Amino acid sequence: TAQLTVLPPKTTGRVVDSNGDRISPVRPSVLAHLIDDLAGHKVQVRYARVVGVFNPRAFLIESATSFFAMLGARDRVIVLVEDAELHVSAKAVVGSNVVVAGVARTLLGLQTTREVAWPSELTREAVKRLEVRAAVLATSVQTAEGVELTVRSRSTSEDD
Repeated sequence: TAQLTVLPPKTTGRVVDSNGDRISPVRPSVLAHLIDDLAGHKVQVRYARVVGVFNPRAFLIESATSFFAMLGARDRVIVLVEDAELHVSAKAVVGSNVVVAGVARTLLGLQTTREVAWPSELTREAVKRLEVRAAVLATSVQTAEGVELTVRSRSTSEDD
């Protein structure tokens, strides 16, 4: 399994993992608009504000801006954490900016493969109402300065 080398969000240039694989730095709104082009590729989602937590392995992000997006143009991204879970409370993380590293996925692709459990609260109607346009199968969730916010989940640790 490749280890991820995450550069600070303000760093420009190429972002690569330990295998030398390119990671595309994107904002949530860009990922939402370009999901058909980026699906299946490694991404680092920067400048992302957490707007809701479904459970410790599933949360919703949108682009962190100083203004509110208009209804119909929120372009949110669901983050499903692979083999780990958030180790901070929903109350602590909602409203905070994070950097998410993982693989960009379409909603249909992630629901179909069932690599991680799809939140039961995220029905087709909820996806439409919450304006979720893309997904990330995350391997890391960090603060802007690089503090890891996830820990391996107990069920994964017990399988080893």
